[in-house]
Formats: sequence, C-alpha cells, structure tokens
Amino acid sequence: MGNALLLLFVGAQLNGFASLSCDMDGMPQEVRRQFEEVQAEGVFEIGFEKSVFQADGTREQWWTVSRELNDLHRSLGGHPLRIVIRGQLSPKGKFGHMGSYERCLASPQIVNVVDPPSECGRILRKPGSRQSIYVYCPALIYMRDHDLHSLVVRILDSTSRRAGDTDIVFFKDESVLQRTRWPADRGKLIESWGEAFVGIYSTQRETLTVRSAIQDDWRELHLPTSRN
Repeated sequence: MGNALLLLFVGAQLNGFASLSCDMDGMPQEVRRQFEEVQAEGVFEIGFEKSVFQADGTREQWWTVSRELNDLHRSLGGHPLRIVIRGQLSPKGKFGHMGSYERCLASPQIVNVVDPPSECGRILRKPGSRQSIYVYCPALIYMRDHDLHSLVVRILDSTSRRAGDTDIVFFKDESVLQRTRWPADRGKLIESWGEAFVGIYSTQRETLTVRSAIQDDWRELHLPTSRN
C-alpha cells in the first residue's frame, strides 16, 4: 500500500490514469530505490505520443525520453534506431502518454548505435575542397570500433582520392558547410565548426580522432586501410 501511495503521489491524474514522471530528481527516496540500473540492446522509436525503447528478448516497451536520443533520431531520418542504452529502469507503474507504459527508463545514455543507418556516411559536397572529404555522420561518436573502420573503408572506396593524400572530416550538422567564408588557418577553421565537428580521419596516419560520447573529450583509434 505504501509503494502504491508513493507512485500516486508523484504521478499526475490524466483522464483517470496515473501518469508517472520519469524524472528521478522529483521522486521520493523510497521510490528511487526501486529503480534498477540496466544496459540493454534493442530498438528506440519515436512516434505519435510515443517515445519508447524495447529491449531484445522482451515485449515490454519502456517509456524513454531524452534530448540526446530525440536529436539523434531526427538527424538520422526519424527511423527506428537499434542501439545499446544504459539507464535506470523503473518499477512497474503507469508512464508516458495516458499512462500507457508499465515502465520507464530514467537517465538514458546511448552506449552504441548498432548498424548505423546508411544516412551516416553521406559525402557532403564542398566546392573547392581538394584535401578533405566532408562527411555527414551524426551517429559517429556512438559507433563501435569495427563499424567505424567499415565506415572509413566505405568512404575511401567511394572516392577517387588516394588514401595517403587526404583527410575525412565528419559532421553531425551539415549546415556548417553552407558558410561562405572559412578561416585560412586550419586550427581556427576546426574551432569555427564547433559542436558540429565530431571527428577526423587522417589517411596519412591511419588514425581517427573522434569525440567521446560520454565525456567532453576526444579519443584516437588506429584504423588501417588497404588503400596505401
């Protein structure tokens, strides 16, 4: 009875349904202790009054709301995303629109994007570009190492440029390339791209420098190709 009262306390009545917020910060400690940390692979999907993650091996859909997930979902064409996600799984209750979902996933964090959509890796046209290939890939920072290697090989195979004489520059926002004036200095140029810039592959060093998905930092991966 005590737990049920707590759930109703933090819920809001909507047309007769108890719709529980998934914001753990606003929950009583007694309810927060019932959440369980999980990591799972499955499919995230957004639709009409729907924002859910369904883990492999279960029929349950967990109400999952995250700006990070929403932005990635939209940037990759609004298609269902196969991802590995980490978060706090709620006890059974009523969550989401009209309390339609028995569980929610609080504090969701993307660990990996599995089988990234083909939209990730689209080559962008930059007039006058001779030394760099510009590529759209908003999922880059979430990709697994072997998927990153496959992506680099695919991009090099799709261009006539030799592997030893160019870089591949990755963006999560292609509008940055619409600027008419670019700094001549390479360092200032990269700085001007801001958050839109997510990685660069040096074909000379065969090294990918990519933003970290979890920390405000960068990591380097040695990804040799067969084009040298």
